[in-house]
Amino acid sequence: MQSINEELQTLNNELKLKLDAVSRAHNDLQNLMSSTDVATLFLSTNLRINRFTPPLASIFSLTAGDEGRPIGDFTHRLEYGEQAADARRVLADLAPVERTIRSQDGLWFLMRMRPYRTLDDKIEGVVVTFVDVTDRQEAEANWENRQKLLLGELSHRVKNSLAVVQSIVTQSLRSSGASQETQ
Repeated sequence: MQSINEELQTLNNELKLKLDAVSRAHNDLQNLMSSTDVATLFLSTNLRINRFTPPLASIFSLTAGDEGRPIGDFTHRLEYGEQAADARRVLADLAPVERTIRSQDGLWFLMRMRPYRTLDDKIEGVVVTFVDVTDRQEAEANWENRQKLLLGELSHRVKNSLAVVQSIVTQSLRSSGASQETQ
């Protein structure tokens, strides 16, 4: 009886250590979820909300009580109507989807959608992240505009240079008398 009791105490201690480790991991996850600036959405295989980070509330109209509800029930501020189709494609193909999406208020997001894999590599849903890339999009647009402006300026200068060369050739031909012979 005493050996069984000692064995139970040992098992209880091991379980307590494992429970403490799980509790620490859970606390770490909670702190990570609440402190990240990346809007992240965890969906189940039937596209119900499992969890989300606070920044997602600026894109979707979600509250903590919305976990478990279908994502299709919520409005969002994105010019993107293929979310459910893309999520189903990720689940079917197990391949990520990445898009640059504009919001209705003029922001740009890099949206990445990937399969949610467990430690034993089981697919249990989709992870969707939204990273604000507005500054990058605006910089690219400014760069493209600058390139167009520079190309236009270069084209104008080349045309002017060609006109000067053509004028010099015409004057040279006139002064050499070649233009009278061709007429």
